[in-house]
Amino acid sequence: MIQREFDISIARDINSGKRFGRILTRSGHKVRLLAWDAKGLYPIAGLIDRGEFEQSGLWDNSGKSDFRPNVRTPNDLVIEVEGGEV
Repeated sequence: MIQREFDISIARDINSGKRFGRILTRSGHKVRLLAWDAKGLYPIAGLIDRGEFEQSGLWDNSGKSDFRPNVRTPNDLVIEVEGGEV
């Protein structure tokens, strides 16, 4: 599996089962996305698997969890896909 920057169309395909892959935080925690259309600046809503519990999270359409430009955080979303997939 190759880790890539978040791509909303690929993430939707992974979430729906059309494509094999995983949605993760930058720090490597699995994420279960629940909504793509929440009101506000962060329309993507999901749950971050923290082992013994799940933590809620909100992201913008580029997978960022922080409003500051050029700031990458451990909770930003990334995707993992098979080696040859784009």
